[in-house]
Amino acid sequence: AYDWLAEFAAKKLRDDALALVQCGVGDLPDRVRRLSRHLTYRWTLSIVYESSRSTRPYAGMVPNWRPVIVMVKGKMKGVTPVSDVMTVAHAKKTHHPWQQPAWPWYKWLSAWTRPGDLIADPFAGSGSVGVAVRAIGGRT
Repeated sequence: AYDWLAEFAAKKLRDDALALVQCGVGDLPDRVRRLSRHLTYRWTLSIVYESSRSTRPYAGMVPNWRPVIVMVKGKMKGVTPVSDVMTVAHAKKTHHPWQQPAWPWYKWLSAWTRPGDLIADPFAGSGSVGVAVRAIGGRT
């Protein structure tokens, strides 16, 4: 799926467009490698959970963060500064087992997109990105 996403983004995104791609902690190196076949890696953002009580251990550790890979097509133009770490409380998952908080997406997308921009979420899951986009307004 990440190979397809990288190829699709390279074909469909305008030059200087960003792709924010969430993945699991253990998958980060593989996902960056796959996405880098067609896009340029810029940064890794993180959604950090205040508590790791409900997180499953990975490789003997309990990760309390979720990486969000920032890729760009072409050259990245200036973006509004915003924190690359968003700390959130664990919330009850009411819609989907992998439900993520919308607040970090709201902050990042409201800073890095403009009214009229198209925002796609090909791995929609519970729709947290869609909730953030709707709250921002002016994007499709």
